[in-house]
Parts: sequence; C-alpha cells; structure tokens
Amino acid sequence: MSSIRHFLLFCAMLASAFVSASAAQASTVITFPMNSSGTGNSAGRVYTVTVGSTTVKVRVTAWSTTTTLATGTVEKGAVQVYANGLGASSVGESTGSPHHTIDNLVKKDFLILQFDQLVELEAAKFTTYNMGSTRYDGDATVAFGTTNSSWLTDPLANTSTYAQLAALFGNSFAASNVNSTSGQTANTRLLNSGNQTGNIWLIGAAFSNPAENCGAGQNQLCLDGFKLSNIKVQTAVPEPATWMMMILGFGLIGAALRRRNNPALLHAA
Repeated sequence: MSSIRHFLLFCAMLASAFVSASAAQASTVITFPMNSSGTGNSAGRVYTVTVGSTTVKVRVTAWSTTTTLATGTVEKGAVQVYANGLGASSVGESTGSPHHTIDNLVKKDFLILQFDQLVELEAAKFTTYNMGSTRYDGDATVAFGTTNSSWLTDPLANTSTYAQLAALFGNSFAASNVNSTSGQTANTRLLNSGNQTGNIWLIGAAFSNPAENCGAGQNQLCLDGFKLSNIKVQTAVPEPATWMMMILGFGLIGAALRRRNNPALLHAA
C-alpha cells in the first residue's frame, strides 16, 4: 500500500512540475535585422538576438543552383551585407549591382538559415532590385526542414545535387509571389501560412527561372532580385498534451491498483 501511495504522489508531483514548466516556457518572437555583419565571415555569418530570457542564434550561408533538375549542382557562394539586408554572390558572379542581390538572373541564389533550435519562421522584409529589365520583382522560394547536424557546420557539401538539397528540406519548397513593380519596393511578407516549424530554413529567389518557365518576351516578369532583412521567427513551445495524457494514465493505473488491493474499496463498489 505504501508503494502505491508513493507512486500516486510521484505522478501528482510530476504533473504539477510539467504544468508549471510549460506555463513558464511561452513562445517568444525574435526579429533578426540582418543589416549588420554579425560574427563570422561571408562563408557563414552568425547572428544572435536576445529577447527577455530567450536567446536565438542563426547561421546564414549563401548558395546557388543552376537548375532545379535532380542532376543540377548546388554551389556555395558568399553572404553579402548591405544597408537593405543580406544579398548573395554565387561562384563566378560579379558582386556589383544588381548581382549582389539574391536573384535568379543566371543561377538561382538562396540563403540557408540554420537555427540553434526549432523555430517557426513568420516573415521577412524584401527590398527588390532591377535585374536588367524594366521591372522590379521579388518572387521567392521558401522551404523548411529539421536536421540533427550542427547548426554551425554547412548542411550540404559544395558539390551537392539539387536532389540532395530537396531531401534536406523534405521537398517542402513553396512559392511566395508578389506582383512586379516599375520601381523599387520594400515590404514585409508573411512566409509561413502553414505555421511550419524547423531548425533549418531556405529563402531564395524563385526557382522558376526564366530560362525554364518563361518565354523570351516574358523574361522581364520572371527575373527576381531582392535583399533580405528583418527576418522574424517564433520560438517553438513543447506540446504538453501528450505528456499530460501519459501522466494521467499512470495515475489511473495507480488508482486501479490501489482499489484492487483495498478490500474496503472493493466492498464499497
């Protein structure tokens, strides 16, 4: 009988502690300005933001791919920092304007954001650039994933294939499209309507490159170029429901055992 009482007391204490911890661990919104150099270098810049008692870190690397076919090669580029945010320079590409943007003029540039914890990416500020046509366009590709690899090491080898890139993000590529304009615009765009959570995210110029999906006369509507800043994320909160169900289950088992081993309770039933 004493062991059963101890078991029930343990279940009650565990449930109380879990509820208290979950209540204290509220989600926090973090915004990374991304218009400063952070730490590290263009091969991988690290940004750290603290809000209250919550600190989130992210490592940003630049990449590009020349095709969205499984045989395409993914190359690592350089992260560029400007007043309007982050840009990307791919291998062999000029760092001058407008090539210093995240664009799909020749190759498809993208940033990979590796966080030190699970986050829900919410939004980012896009500043558009003219990629040599008469229009400013900022269509983007967004993807997310979860990896056990260290957030401080490159998630891909420099000569990975597009298929390996897709596998890293679980083929979760989604489009974030806006209408092209005749002049430069800067706006904050929501990027995650499904409230997905991951510790690795991709934001890049639209993978639907003109050479693949647009006729010659429509190229000016398919060339995308932008810089990124004000990347907003929300920290993930552990879901308490599953644990609470298990704890209550233990409690019910203990109560049943206590009832079965207590003649007075059996007689009362």
